[in-house]
This record gives sequence, C-alpha cells and structure tokens, in this order.
Amino acid sequence: MAHTIVWQQGNINPENVNNFATIKQWFANLNGKQITWRQRLVPSAADVREVINTPN
Repeated sequence: MAHTIVWQQGNINPENVNNFATIKQWFANLNGKQITWRQRLVPSAADVREVINTPN
C-alpha cells in the first residue's frame, strides 16, 4: 500500500511545507512515467483526513 502524502494550501500543519517539497520532488522524478492522479476539493470546514479515507 502506498504512503499518502497530503498538501493543502493555507494549512498551518508544520508538515505541510515538507509534504509540498516531497510532492514536488516526486513530480520531478516522474520522467515520463504513467501515474494515476487523485485530486479532491476540500470544503473549508472539512477535515482533510476525512476526505483521504473516503472512496472515490
């Protein structure tokens, strides 16, 4: 099972900056590889952790 890394714009979580850097590096290392992309809009009143664990 893949490890989930979450970045959320404006999130004050101290790990948010590190998560963004990890995602940025991951994109840089793709080198034309095929990926499955998942992106979800999170309402401002919602908890990101709830959205992550929700099936598509």
